[in-house]
Amino acid sequence: VIVPAWEKYQAELGDQIITIDPGIAFGTGSHPTTKNVLVLMENHSFNHRKVADIGAGSGILTKGALLLGAKDVLVIDIDDKALEVSKENLKEYQNIRFLKNNLLENCEESFDIILANIVADAILALGPQMKKGLEKHGLLLVSGIIEARWDEVQVGLENQGLKLLEKILEEGWVAATFQKVEQ
Repeated sequence: VIVPAWEKYQAELGDQIITIDPGIAFGTGSHPTTKNVLVLMENHSFNHRKVADIGAGSGILTKGALLLGAKDVLVIDIDDKALEVSKENLKEYQNIRFLKNNLLENCEESFDIILANIVADAILALGPQMKKGLEKHGLLLVSGIIEARWDEVQVGLENQGLKLLEKILEEGWVAATFQKVEQ
């Protein structure tokens, strides 16, 4: 359940609460791109996983990953303001690192799960970085893809050794989960 920081919410049994103040960053949880990545995240185990949130915006997906049990999250954004907002929204957590960076360029780490709620062109640019950036059988959850660009993104990621596991289409926006396959 996404709750704006300025509102009160009475949690129901089983609710995972993500309190967020997006400030000027993208990511309130109401847009299909953010909402559907969170839906896809619930289908996978994050317990003790190393996660990267690329294009973190408000930090909403990082918060979701931590609530689902992620052990270590690298928050990446190219925008200083987005990193500031993420840091503020995630200040109560210890197992987070922040990096101003363009995707995974020059990043020597690899991850069990990568979250990327960004645009189609950035996802296509991220694809070649999966060979090194994603662990064996790791997951890439993507969103921010307009329906007209979906086929191009799917083919581009599959050409990088990723297999489509699931896809959600809502209001012209696609979110999807891919898994790295060994070639």
